[in-house]
Amino acid sequence: MSTSILDCVNAYQSLLDTEYKIIIGRKGQSVELHVFFLKDHCYHLMGLHYLKDPPQFNGKRESIIDKILAGAITQVQAENSELYSKIADNAYMIIFLALLCLMPALLVLIVSLSSENSIRIKGYSYIPMEWSIEAFKYLTNQSSYIGRAFLNSIGVTVVGTALGLITTSTMGFALSRPNYRLRKFFTWFIFIPMLFSGGLVASYMINAHILGLKDTYWALILPICCSSFYCIIMRTFFQTTVPDAIIESAKIDGARMIRIFVQIVLPISLPAIATIGLFLTFAYWNDWMMAKYYISGNKHNLFPLQYVLISLEENISFLTRN
Repeated sequence: MSTSILDCVNAYQSLLDTEYKIIIGRKGQSVELHVFFLKDHCYHLMGLHYLKDPPQFNGKRESIIDKILAGAITQVQAENSELYSKIADNAYMIIFLALLCLMPALLVLIVSLSSENSIRIKGYSYIPMEWSIEAFKYLTNQSSYIGRAFLNSIGVTVVGTALGLITTSTMGFALSRPNYRLRKFFTWFIFIPMLFSGGLVASYMINAHILGLKDTYWALILPICCSSFYCIIMRTFFQTTVPDAIIESAKIDGARMIRIFVQIVLPISLPAIATIGLFLTFAYWNDWMMAKYYISGNKHNLFPLQYVLISLEENISFLTRN
């Protein structure tokens, strides 16, 4: 433990010496609250209530904090607690498991530095028979093709994720408002396609011929931009997390709905937005089916990276079989 209990108490001491003023309500009808942190709060925030077995930590909570400030209770005495050692053991276990998660990435790096002969004889191994940088030379020679695909994937991922978050969050917020007249209609409107898909043929006809997305970057972005499932998740999060009293208070103060959504709702909803954004990022980065459906074979400048990798794998499999 790099930070001693004395350092923690000194950090929380600034809270004890500060008065916090909170104003609740709207203009003309506000209530002013004064909040203080006590030593009892510091005792719980530091987790000292878990250290019960050392005799120095028995007694009144305020006196324990005073003893730490006076130097009567030291870091060594805290480390003698049985629970303290268990916490340290758990930390070592978590670090070990985190390192195990890096093993697949390490294997990919080692395979990329293995020679073709080593992979053919020994397969994928952490200890190859022979090292080689031929794979990186190939990437350098194909930089105009693979490099362009890499940039395409980055652009599609960034634009698609941003556009998906905008459409998903706005739709979810509208469906979460109980006074929205078309709430029930649009709830069923996005819920039914989640259960019954229109099919690949219908989607292709609409996207390629009616909307004219074929052989464009929008064909890689719009078909998977807005998901019914993500809209339902956002709607449920807004209903259960954002209090109606905050929105009504902002309306009374004269704020419009777009301002309420941007300045009040979105900051509260950062966990849900980060989760949906992570899902969208993975979906766009790993997607290659949209390119297979909507990008012609001669439009190499529009290919994303995953489609290029899949094409290379299929070509290698074809050469191996024949």
